[in-house]
Amino acid sequence: MLEDMRPAAAIAFFQFVINCARIAAGQAAPEIVIWEQDGSPMIRIPAGAFEMGLTEEEARAAWQEDTALWAQNLKAAGWPAPRLEDYLSATPKHRTSVSAFLLDQYEVSNAQYRKYVAATGARPAEYAGDPVLGRDEHPVVGVSWRDATAYARWAGKRLPTEAEWEYAARGPTGLMYPWGGILEATRANLPVELSPDEYAQSAPRGSFSAGASPFGILDLCGNAMEWVADPFDARYYAHSPTSDPPGPATGEFRILRGGGWKYFHSPAIYRSAYRAPRYLGDRAPFAGFRCAADDRMDGMEF
Repeated sequence: MLEDMRPAAAIAFFQFVINCARIAAGQAAPEIVIWEQDGSPMIRIPAGAFEMGLTEEEARAAWQEDTALWAQNLKAAGWPAPRLEDYLSATPKHRTSVSAFLLDQYEVSNAQYRKYVAATGARPAEYAGDPVLGRDEHPVVGVSWRDATAYARWAGKRLPTEAEWEYAARGPTGLMYPWGGILEATRANLPVELSPDEYAQSAPRGSFSAGASPFGILDLCGNAMEWVADPFDARYYAHSPTSDPPGPATGEFRILRGGGWKYFHSPAIYRSAYRAPRYLGDRAPFAGFRCAADDRMDGMEF
């Protein structure tokens, strides 16, 4: 059904479902604007504060869980063992405040990226011709951090900072996942080993409305992993600013957030606090993005 719907109709349908669910839960419907350049619905995320990252106890517990799974199922297949330092990079947990901003409600789609390629002559996404990963309403994947940044610049937007992304996913109460404290496979497009849904790879954007974040953002867990703006520094949280942290000034590695349709060998990656360092030129089949913008009126239609 979803594959047969026109993009605008699919977005309107999912927005109706999300609004009904939020109203039933006693929550206000999200404040949505349409960004003129690429047609993306964007949600205004109000200013707020939250506990960013993980405690050392939480990080070590996640590493132990993943290590046990690796030993049972993946060691013999040649998968590398989970590295404790990757989990500890999300420590210490710290109070962070974020100014109001706008965030795409959905990941950037293949259709949107193709429009950008046609307008600019940029290179196509790595999997643009794939029979599944390249479908119009699926999130674009196989794009590098540089590709994502260039698209955002063309659209008059930017990539979200790491703090913005995590706040949008966890909300002011610091949820472990966008919907709560337990990984529920029916709320996100996860690997086939974890998820009973029909999607073996990527899914149409917004297919899991029950996985919306406290602000109504979709697919912040699963589907595509998402590039954020910040360079990676494993020790950054120990000295990061408490308000609107911009990330380190330089670095060849950037950060992917949110898990994706792959990586069953690391369930911890689906936690909203998990940081996955990746070379900024990498065009992995699970790497996509969404855009952010400052909280202002330019470029928007109501």
